[in-house]
Amino acid sequence: YGLGKCLKKTGLLGNAQRWVRTPMGGMLFCNESNAKGLINQNTSIRRACNFIIQGTAAEQCKLALIYADEVIEELNIKFNVKDRPARIVAVVHDEINAIVPGSWGWNKTIDKDRVIYNFNKHPSTDPEEIMAYEYATGIKEAMERAMAESFRYCKHPTPAGASIQIGRYWLH
Repeated sequence: YGLGKCLKKTGLLGNAQRWVRTPMGGMLFCNESNAKGLINQNTSIRRACNFIIQGTAAEQCKLALIYADEVIEELNIKFNVKDRPARIVAVVHDEINAIVPGSWGWNKTIDKDRVIYNFNKHPSTDPEEIMAYEYATGIKEAMERAMAESFRYCKHPTPAGASIQIGRYWLH
């Protein structure tokens, strides 16, 4: 309920002043303040609210890419992986997909017609698995740092977090 009220207020404010800003300064001009009819006015309000949400997420992802790249470079030096360094291979909305060195073994079981990979069911001693987790944790912390950086401009504290998944293949 509070979020809905905040978004409605943001949209109405955008209509009144003819622009809205994201917490980090991205700007959208709302030129529909003199729109005729309820449908056109609601479209303007919706665009303003959507820009705040989507624009903030885009700014966070761009900042997270910078921070994640720094982390990956540091870890590449730490692990001395000149032949196959880790790198970011894709960014999809709010996900950063990276490929990291190593080809660790997978515990697998066959259940009927399916192969199930039991990845990290217990604390691992495999150095390549540990290395993959260190890369993943570094990227996660970079994303959370970017979110904290963008939310520090907000008036109210906004909790945000990221999660990691490690796998042999990327599946959405």
